[in-house]
Amino acid sequence: ETGEDYSLDTACRTVTDLASQLIGSSPASGTAVLLFLGDYLHADDDTAQTPTGKHSLDVDSRHVKVLAQAVDLALALVSMAAHRHRHVVVRFLPGNHDPTSAGACAVAVRAAYRDDPRVTVDCSPSLFWFYEWGRVLLSGTHGHTIKQKELPMAIAASVPEMWGRTRFRVAFTGHVHHQSTVEAGGVVCMSFPPLAARDAYAAGRGLYSLRGLRALIFDRNDGPCGEVARYLPAATMEAA
Repeated sequence: ETGEDYSLDTACRTVTDLASQLIGSSPASGTAVLLFLGDYLHADDDTAQTPTGKHSLDVDSRHVKVLAQAVDLALALVSMAAHRHRHVVVRFLPGNHDPTSAGACAVAVRAAYRDDPRVTVDCSPSLFWFYEWGRVLLSGTHGHTIKQKELPMAIAASVPEMWGRTRFRVAFTGHVHHQSTVEAGGVVCMSFPPLAARDAYAAGRGLYSLRGLRALIFDRNDGPCGEVARYLPAATMEAA
């Protein structure tokens, strides 16, 4: 009923292929940020339910197997980025589907790269991420605890010194499963598309969204200066 078959192996191949294209098409930079915007894993344990809402989830195999492959995939993405860019910053933001697993992925990746000074893994448990790059303030959160229009005030209150030193401020979110850009309160708030295929929950509600990955490019003095994107073709019931 979802329009296509989707498995753990399919997910890993899809992310690897698309990320390879995206990273290879992005300009080599002094610093690259790999920002996992939450719900990197669809389920957080073997109950196959969202931790708070208890919605039933489509899963493939036991959670420990999914977690192991998720870590291996993240390590592959970090390796790709490190071959392209001089310094790589990694941040796993907790989502409403994976509040615990996000931290486990971060700890595992940090352990793997503990002796590599070119890779920095942020293991903060905070639902928010902030990063100062010259005159640019970047921030991120999954989006299940705050609306886009509320982000400017939350950012200004959380990191007032960063806010005062910067002139370009951008906030990234996921959660809503579609792309949007809202400018308010001195912040450009952007939501990003999912990469996973629809599950039965989404299909049963007639939900569709463009699937893909985006790389945004920032100059430390001049702010936003480019973007690279890669998208997947939409699945249809006729093609299933």
